[in-house]
Amino acid sequence: MSHQTRQWDRIRIRAIARHAISAGSKLLLLVGMLLGIMGSMPVPAAQASIHHYPDGADRVMVRSLQTLRDSQNQAWQLVLFKWVSHGQVESLHLRLVGFPGGDALTHPQPLTVALPGGDTLKADDVFPQTRLEPELADAIGEYDLQWVMQSVAATLPSNASLTLLLPLQHGDRELLVPPFAVREWRQLLDAV
Repeated sequence: MSHQTRQWDRIRIRAIARHAISAGSKLLLLVGMLLGIMGSMPVPAAQASIHHYPDGADRVMVRSLQTLRDSQNQAWQLVLFKWVSHGQVESLHLRLVGFPGGDALTHPQPLTVALPGGDTLKADDVFPQTRLEPELADAIGEYDLQWVMQSVAATLPSNASLTLLLPLQHGDRELLVPPFAVREWRQLLDAV
């Protein structure tokens, strides 16, 4: 290859490299601008994980599921669900599900719901009326939260948290329900 051909090849390689760098820079600039625009847009509220489960033509179960830890770091699933038939709420229950190896729930004991101002509300233990197996009673509790949640929705600010006092065999234990979960529970009240 001649000296002049090699020189032209180098020039072409540099031009291709400059074009690639220029195209890459343009792409980075475009991505940066998009991210900047998106960053200046208002962030929508977090989407609730409220799910609807039809049960026939005129009945639906609506539920919210959260996994939270109590004051002793034991994990619990909190399933707030309601049955709606012909547009009317039949029931609103909170099911607490403990994980293997955790402390056992006591039945029949009400669930105490502590409000931020120090007031407390009691939710009746309805586990005996459920169709769940009796041997699950140590790990599962179910409570009627209908009037408790109506009271919470009517009186508490939207950024409030709740504290549940879990009735365990070795004494009550606190479980904090943070504001995002309480907001989701309020949305469940309105969902049909």
